Amino acid sequence: MKIANIDVTKLEKDEFHKGAQGTYTDLLFFDNRDGVDKYGNSGFIVQGISKERRDAGERGNIVGNFKYTENQKPVGEAPQQAQPAGNVEGDDDIPF
Repeated sequence: MKIANIDVTKLEKDEFHKGAQGTYTDLLFFDNRDGVDKYGNSGFIVQGISKERRDAGERGNIVGNFKYTENQKPVGEAPQQAQPAGNVEGDDDIPF
C-alpha cells in the first residue's frame, strides 16, 4: 500500500477529463532516485498532462509525495532474504 499526500490546489483543471462516472485526472507516481527522503517520503506524484504538451517538452506539476507502508517494497526491489542462523547448540534435538 502507498500513502499519498496531494496538494489539490496544484492540480490543473484543464487536465481533468469527464468519464462515465465522474471527472478524472491522471496521477503518476515516481520513486525518489536516492531512496527515502528526510521526511520519510519514498517518491513524488506528478499530474499527467496531454500528449501534445509532453511532445512540446512540458512536464506535469509535482502535486504531492507518497510513502510505502512497511509491507510493500518499490517495484523491482527484491525482498530481503532471511540470513541463516548458523550452528546453534541444541539444533539436533529438533524432531524434523
